[in-house]
Parts: sequence; structure tokens; C-alpha cells
Amino acid sequence: MFRYLRSAPNALRSCFAPPQRRPSRREKFLRPLQLERLEERSLLAGLNSVINGVLSDFSTTSPPTSAETFTFTNVTVGTSVGGGTADLELTNVSLTFTGLQYVSGSWKGNVAVTAPTGVLFPGLLNVAVTDDGTEIDEGNDADVFAVVGEIDLAVDSDKSYLALDDIDGEAIGIPSFLDVQFTSLALNFDDFRRNDNSNTLDADIAFLGLDTGVAELNKLMAGDNPLFQLTLVGQIETSWDLEAIEDSVSTSSEFQEELAAEVGIDLQTKLSLQVAGKIFHVGDIGGEASYHIISVDPDGDGTEQTSGYVAVKGSFQIANEDLGGRGPKFDLAFAISDLGPLQFYISKSPTETPDADPPPPGTIVVESASFGVIFSKTIEQLQNDPDYVVTGPTTSVAAGTKWSVTLTIPEHDFEKDDALAIVEATSPNYVGEYTVADVDGDKVTILMDAALVGSASIIRRTIKDPLDLRDSGLQTGISVGSIEEWNNSLDASVHDLIVAGDDHWAQMFGNMVIGGGATLSISDIPDTVLLMDVTMFLDTHLQAMLHGNLILADGLVQVPASLYGDLSDLFEGNGRLLFLADVGQVDLVLDDPLVTLRGEASFATIEDNSNPPEVIGLQIALEGGVDLNIPEATTITLEGTTTLSFSATSTTPLFEGPDLQIDLDFDATLSEAEIGDIAAVRCCFTMMTGCG
Repeated sequence: MFRYLRSAPNALRSCFAPPQRRPSRREKFLRPLQLERLEERSLLAGLNSVINGVLSDFSTTSPPTSAETFTFTNVTVGTSVGGGTADLELTNVSLTFTGLQYVSGSWKGNVAVTAPTGVLFPGLLNVAVTDDGTEIDEGNDADVFAVVGEIDLAVDSDKSYLALDDIDGEAIGIPSFLDVQFTSLALNFDDFRRNDNSNTLDADIAFLGLDTGVAELNKLMAGDNPLFQLTLVGQIETSWDLEAIEDSVSTSSEFQEELAAEVGIDLQTKLSLQVAGKIFHVGDIGGEASYHIISVDPDGDGTEQTSGYVAVKGSFQIANEDLGGRGPKFDLAFAISDLGPLQFYISKSPTETPDADPPPPGTIVVESASFGVIFSKTIEQLQNDPDYVVTGPTTSVAAGTKWSVTLTIPEHDFEKDDALAIVEATSPNYVGEYTVADVDGDKVTILMDAALVGSASIIRRTIKDPLDLRDSGLQTGISVGSIEEWNNSLDASVHDLIVAGDDHWAQMFGNMVIGGGATLSISDIPDTVLLMDVTMFLDTHLQAMLHGNLILADGLVQVPASLYGDLSDLFEGNGRLLFLADVGQVDLVLDDPLVTLRGEASFATIEDNSNPPEVIGLQIALEGGVDLNIPEATTITLEGTTTLSFSATSTTPLFEGPDLQIDLDFDATLSEAEIGDIAAVRCCFTMMTGCG
């Protein structure tokens, strides 16, 4: 709790719960005077000024010995910036003066403050402050006021505060998808009588769950019901220095952004969430959640936009009486931002208790299985490992609303229209997805929102080399890796959504990866001897990826293989596949696999010279190589291309059927890492068949 708010608010509020006390004689005597001043008090007046006005009516030699109460229509507290009028505005305020003394030229005593309604940050955010009700069992206080506080009239006292009832957290920067309750909220003052603008907004916030936007569904999820329940249990205690925030900005929009940024930082660094829930009577959900914020200047104009997301990682355990009360366990992970969903992933872990009846010999057993969806990404955007680091000179030239930035990248393999990503840079504003506009030698030009200064780490997004398939992000795929890797991936997704602006929903569902995988074993072979991993995923641009891994000797030896294809032209008879297989990969012993098979397979239709052209055949082209890695010695490589064509050279007469021509071209080179080329071979083979 906070400095002077430990138990005082509830005790103080109970004093003001109805019925209210009868007015004193002095109040009755002064009532005509109060009515005369009430018209003047309908204008906004600072609370310190109002208190001074009341004190000026009291005798300094014989101050009142009993409580004196006065009412005012509108009172403000603190100052503000831009179009704001105050930190807090109170309506129909009651001030009760007690314990008054006039000592050494100044007043001492206390002023109790109550107001049925108020506005936090009027003219800026206009956050309504209303009474939250009198249901104590729901966490509310017993009074009918929105604001209750106490002002210490002594100078240099830091005991003054104004406690507020629950407010809409979204209005001050808490994400809309989080269901929260302010269990304590107050303005605390360092020295109210000297400077009421020197204050902090202190809060205790309880996290109740996810806000779906539907009140009935929220209640169903958070309540104790037999159907479905999902809660985020967490607490955060924080304090925001309003004077410091106001001193750092000058406009209303800047104040809103700075306050939201402060709120987001506190949620990210101080919040710890536990996830709990249930699904019918089937099983229980448990896990942990974290909050993260991303700030981006999407237009390069110096104005940042901030968004946050919650990442949940846990498990779902199915109850099963036959298995001692616990059944199969599913790992669960999902992330949601204030811009929309980011990722969903579920996987079935191996059953802890083996089946009573083992499967027949030779049966393929599903040890684990997974399914997932990643929003706002393509398969190519799953890559994590930088390909190049730009440290050399860059040239930036204004090009309309953009900057034409030329990067110096030695030994690159970029081509015009390739996609690239800057993933680390001197300024985070440079991070983003780009398209190569031009290539000239080691100069690569892209269009950016700002001139690039300093260094940058770059990933070539366009997958064109089989060795690209070794990227750690592609290997992880739709599954959730380490927390650090997962957060980096989610950060990039939120970054792209912010940059997309009003089109973020199109970005979210226009780029999406869906997939699943399984770990398989054979029933009569122990899984410590042989396991098989298979994963496949597909994105909305018809890019597909397939991973397989043969795991031997409890993981000591592995044979991973990957296949990637762009299937967007598949229905036109064209396509391209990249494949990579590492045979004899022993992570604990060897840095490189013993044998690597890599290559590109493409297929395309063959057309004749007629007008319009007719499809007369199919061509399959293979380009790649085999690397034999001799540990601590050398690498021998067989590199080459193979083209296989099937074509119908004649299609008439129809009753005789077409003639078929088969062409095979082969070109290969054998080389050694130190010596270079050792041998070369080339051959062409043609075979004609006829049906006549």
C-alpha cells in the first residue's frame, strides 16, 4: 500500500456514509453567507484557494472548536498542460474543517474532502470518477462518494491525499484486453499547502482476467461456474509522478502518450501474472503470463506509438480416473495484443503413465502432436538469424515522403525486389520490413521512413538458398521456443501491426502461418533408440515448409531434413522447391554434419511455338550438391545441375497418340575445399518413343 493510504480511506469513508450528521449552529448561522458564495463557487477554483478563502472567515484568535462543513460546486486540484485544466476536478465538494489552530502565523488542522463525482485529467483524458457502489463483498467501499481524502493544513506535511474510486484503466493506458480493478487509487502530495501540483498518482491494480469486450462472457470466464473459467491473477503496486510527466511534455497528445508509456513500462517490469482456469469438468489450465510493450515511430516524424501484448505460456491437464486422476497433458501458449491476436499454439506431451495395453508390434505411436497459428507473419518472416551486418557507409537521399537509403553490403546475394528485414539497428525506428529497390555491386538500395545512421543487422527474407532452411526461426516454426525467442518474434509482430496503421487487421489475417507437427515412434523399438519428428506449415501466400528429423541413440545422432516450396504458381504448372538434408549430425561431437544434401528442384510447363502456345510437356530441374565433411580435415563437394524433360513432339494424328521425347542433361563438378576443382562431367541423353 502507499504512504498514507494504508487503512485511512475505508475508515474515513465510513464516517461519510449516510445518514449524514446534522449541521452545527455555526453552519446554520453561516448558511445565508454560503448561499451567497455558492454562485461564485460555481466557477472552477483551486482547492488550496478555496481552503484559504474559508480560513480567512475564521478568527485566528478563537478558531472553531467543532467541525465546520462547507460545500462548493466545482473545485480543481493541481495544474496541467495543453488543453488540460487540472489534475483532478471535483463536483459538489464538501470540505469539513477539524482540529483548527492558528500557530506562528499559519493554520494547522485537517480538511476532510468528499465529492460524489469527479474528472481525472480534465481537458486531457477526461477520465470519469464515480462512486463504485457500496457492495463491500465486491471490493467496493461503503460510502456513496467517488473521491474521499484529507488535507493536512500544515506546511511541509506529506500526509495529504485524495483517494479515488475505480476508474476505466484503458483511459490511462492499460490495454483494453486486460480486465483490471483498481483496489486503491489516490493522489498523494509532497506538500499540498505549498504546491498541490507536486503529486503522484499511486495505484494498486488487481488483474482479473482477459476482457473479451462482452460483459456476459467476461463474467462467465471469471466466475466460479461449471463450464469454462480463465483468470489472470496478478497484482501491481505503482506510482506515477504527474508533475514530472507534465514537465516533460507540452501538448495534450504528448501527455497521453507519455502517461501511457509510463503505465506500459510499469506493467512490463513490475507485473507478474498467474494463469488459472478449467474447461467443463474435463481438466485444468495453469501457467504464467507476461506483459510487454513496443514503441514505434511509424512515420518517422518523431511521434511514437505504443502497443502492448500479453504472452501466456502454460498447460492443460485432462482429468482421468483410470490414470490416477490425471490424464494427458497439453502445452498451451497464446499471445494477444491491443491490436489483435498474435499467436496460438497447443501441443500434446507424452503420456506420463504408459497405456495398460501396449500397441501391436510395428505400430506407429504418436508420442506428441502440436498445432499452431501465427498471425501477421509469413514463413519467410519467421527467420531469426541475421545474414549481414551493415557497418560501412550508407547514403540517404530524400525521395518524396521516404528516404532512398543505399547500404554497403560486401558479398551479398540480394536481387531487386527481394524482401529484407532490419532486425537490430542503432535506432529502433530503423527496425522493419523492406523491399530491395535497386542493386549495384555491393550497394543495396531500399526505401525507408528515415535516413539510416549507424549499423544494422539484416536478414534476407526471400528464401533462395537451401542453407537458408537452417535458420533457427524456421526450425522452430509454429512452436514456441525459448521465452526470449518468443518475445522477439512477438515484438516483431506488434511492430509490423503498428506500422500497418489502420490496415492492421488486413496485415494480421493477410499474413498468417498455420501448421502442425508430431513426434512418432515405432511400438517395438524404444523411443531412446529411434524417434521421428515431422512438422509442416503453410502461409497465406502459399509458401509451404516441411521439416523431418530422424533421431537416433536418444538424440546423439540426428538426420534432419527440410523442404520449402513456393506454391503460388502451382496451378499454372510451375513451382519451386528447396531441400536440405544433414546426414550424420552429431551435435556433441561434430560441428558440421557428415554429409549434407542440398538443392533446388523446380518444375515448369513446356510450350510450343504456336499462337496461342500450347502446353506440350513438363520440365524438372535439379540444382544442388552433396558435401562430404571429413572432421578436422576437409570437405569434398559434388556440385551440379540436372534437367529432365518430357515433351510430346507430335500430337497428330489423334488416333495414333503423341510421340514422347525424354531429355536428360547432367553437369557436375567434383571439388575439394583446399585444392579446388578435381574433376568435371557433363552428358546429354535423349530418348524418343512413339505410339504409332
